[in-house]
Amino acid sequence: MNASPTKQSEVDVVVIGAGLAGLIASRQLTEAGKTVLILEARDGLGGRLYARCLQDRSVYVDFGGTWIIPGEHAHAEAELDRYGIDRVRTPDPDTFATRVEGRVSARRSLDEADIADASAVLAQIAADSTAKTDFAEALASANASPLIADWMQALNRFLNGCELSDVSARVMGTYPAEAWADPDHYSDQITGTTQTLVNAVASEAGARIRFNTEATFVHVDDAAPAASPWEPGPGWRSMREPP
Repeated sequence: MNASPTKQSEVDVVVIGAGLAGLIASRQLTEAGKTVLILEARDGLGGRLYARCLQDRSVYVDFGGTWIIPGEHAHAEAELDRYGIDRVRTPDPDTFATRVEGRVSARRSLDEADIADASAVLAQIAADSTAKTDFAEALASANASPLIADWMQALNRFLNGCELSDVSARVMGTYPAEAWADPDHYSDQITGTTQTLVNAVASEAGARIRFNTEATFVHVDDAAPAASPWEPGPGWRSMREPP
C-alpha cells in the first residue's frame, strides 16, 4: 500500500476507511484489476482494530477490537488462515464482577431460566421495534426484569463500550439469548495483536491511501445502472482524487 501522490489522478474505485473491511475490499478490487484509492480520516490503518505499545516499549496490546469467537466469526477466521496467523486462547478470569439489581454480583453467566426470560424479551423487541427504537427504550417497553435489563446493560458496556440508549433495538434484538448469557465466550485473541492481521491485509491491498482525509459526503448517481460486485457503475468511474 502506497501513500497517495499529491497530483490529481483518476481511479476506478474510492474506498472510504482503512479499517479491516476497507482493506479487504481494496485487496479484492485490486485482484479484480481495479485501481483503488482509500480515504482514511485518521493517520493509521485498522479502524476499530487498534493496538499500541505499552510504555516500556516491549509489549503490544489491543485497545480496540480484540477477540475472535471460534465458529462464529467465520470471515475473520478465513482471513487469519489465509495469512497463517495463529490464535491464542485468552486465560479464563478468576473472578467476575457484574452490577445487577443494585449490587455487584460474582455470577459469570445467566442460567436456563434467565435465558428463557431473555429470549421472550428479545422476541418481543424484534417484533415491536422500529428503525428509530433504541435498546434501552425497547427493554422498558418489553417489561424486562431488573436482572435481564442490568445484565444486558453490563454486557453491552463490556462489548460495545456504550449505553443501551446508544444502540439499535432492531440490531441488538436479533442476538440470540445464549449469546447474551455468557460474555466470556469471546475467547480467542490474534497472535501478535490485531495489528498483525491489519498489516497482512494491507500488504496485499494494492491501493493508494490518503491519511487524515475525511469523506464529508458521498454522491450517488441514481441514473447509474446497478453495478456488479467488482464492476463499479458509471456514476463512480469519474471520481477524482483531490489535489
